[in-house]
Amino acid sequence: MLNHALSTGEFIVFCGIVCLVIAMPYQLYFKIKDPSRHLMLPEHSDTIDPYAIAYLREGTNELIRLLIIHLTIKGFLQVEDLEVKPIIFSASSPPDINKLNLLEREVFNFFVLKGEQPIEKIFVDTGIPYCILGFMTDLETQFHHQNLLTKESEYSQADSVIFSGYILFVLIVIMQVVNTGSGTVLYFLIGILAWIFLLGTSEPTRVNHLGRRYLAKIQAEIPLQQSPLNIEDGNVSAFILSIAILGLTALENTPFIYFIDVFDTTKHKDRQGSGCGGCGGCGGCGGCG
Repeated sequence: MLNHALSTGEFIVFCGIVCLVIAMPYQLYFKIKDPSRHLMLPEHSDTIDPYAIAYLREGTNELIRLLIIHLTIKGFLQVEDLEVKPIIFSASSPPDINKLNLLEREVFNFFVLKGEQPIEKIFVDTGIPYCILGFMTDLETQFHHQNLLTKESEYSQADSVIFSGYILFVLIVIMQVVNTGSGTVLYFLIGILAWIFLLGTSEPTRVNHLGRRYLAKIQAEIPLQQSPLNIEDGNVSAFILSIAILGLTALENTPFIYFIDVFDTTKHKDRQGSGCGGCGGCGGCGGCG
């Protein structure tokens, strides 16, 4: 494999080439062999659920972000300390809770029972994700039934590629150490970084080819609305659907652009904590508390 010692620079380049040789053909194979490429697009109903679209597009955190934005715009939640460490809490005089659907009510109840929450605390597994687990499970089942998500068997293929790459990098590092007789820690670190790169480039995307086509079709067919001038149910619903389709970029040039900074957790990463105490979540055990 390596019949002479490489310099550190040459070794880094060599590991990078190995990554590309493994990852690029696999990604090309995965795209060509994606079984969803030749399937018909599923029909969507006239009334599109923005929460389902947000969850399909980016997963759990995107769904939670959309829920918080929606509940804040409608007056059920409030956000404070925007410049330092944002906290979210239930409004002292919220509108009629009967206007909320079951999913929205679960999230609102989380804040009612737990009080004000720093932004990082709501995304941990025992926070809001636990409260809405049943809803997300139903969506996963629905999307798999519609063939919009990558199947587990395809993830297994990726795992095989990644494991093979791991073994290969271990052998490469050992050969380099044997040839140089020094730099063991450095070369193992380079090998680990190369394997992490391979891990990231070989993992199939969560949403498959059909799922991406489905999202593109919805974006093309649905008229996207900018920030509502008046907070009315019709305007808010259209605006929330735009955020579900486009993500937080839909908030630019609107009065709600501050949410982009609120959800930028890199600014507030020193604040940590768990979500619901006691039973560890909402519902089941009677709520978060």
